[in-house]
Amino acid sequence: MFRSDKNSYRPFLAASALALTASLVAACGQSEDEVVFEEPVVSVETPVPAPSEPSDEPLLSGNGMASAGVLVPPGPGAPGGLPDDRTPLDESPIEPGSIRDAGSVLEQYAFAMQEGDWQDAYSYWAEDGAASNMSQEEFVSAMQNYDEVHVMIGRPVEAEMGVADAAIVPVQMYGRRLDDTVFNTIGEYTLVLQDGASGPDWKIASMDMRLEGEVTILEEN
Repeated sequence: MFRSDKNSYRPFLAASALALTASLVAACGQSEDEVVFEEPVVSVETPVPAPSEPSDEPLLSGNGMASAGVLVPPGPGAPGGLPDDRTPLDESPIEPGSIRDAGSVLEQYAFAMQEGDWQDAYSYWAEDGAASNMSQEEFVSAMQNYDEVHVMIGRPVEAEMGVADAAIVPVQMYGRRLDDTVFNTIGEYTLVLQDGASGPDWKIASMDMRLEGEVTILEEN
C-alpha cells in the first residue's frame, strides 16, 4: 500500500511505479456533462462500453494520439473494484460539512485531475497542499506521466477509531500511462473537515491506494 508520505507518494505517481491518478490536459476528452455524481455511491467516470458498431474513427487519447483501445476496469465486488454496495441512494440535499459532502468535494478533486488542472487539484490537499508532502511543482510534474485517467468514488463514511471530523471515501482509479501501460488502483482517501478555512469544507489529509485487479482493453473493430 502507498500512503501519503514523501517516500511513497512520489513513486506512486511516477511513471515506473503504481499510478495514483492523472492525465495530460484534457486527457480523457470528456466534459462535465458526462459525469454523474450520485450520493452515496458515486461514479465520477462511468466505464465506457464496447462500441456497438464498427467505426473507422481512431480512439484518441489526451495527447491527441490514437489510443490502444477502450479501458474497462474491474466492476463492483471484483478484485480491484469498489464494494458491491446496493444500498438505495439518498437523494436528499447534501448538507455542507456533512460526511456525504466529503464525497462531493472529492468529486470536484477528481474533475480537476481528469481535466488536467493540476494546480486546482493540488488545492484540495490539506495544509495548502502540504498534506501531499509535495510542492505544487512536484505534484504537477508527477501528474504529467499519465495520458488517461478514470475515477470512481464509493460511499463516504465517518472515520473510525475516534477521529473527529474525518471521512473515509473509497476510490477506484484506472487509466493509461504515457508509455501505453494500463493500471487499476483501489483504496481510500481520508478527508478532514476544515475549521473556518476558505474553499471546500473538506480537504484531503491522506490517501492509501494499492495496485489490484485487471483492466480489460477493448480493441477497435
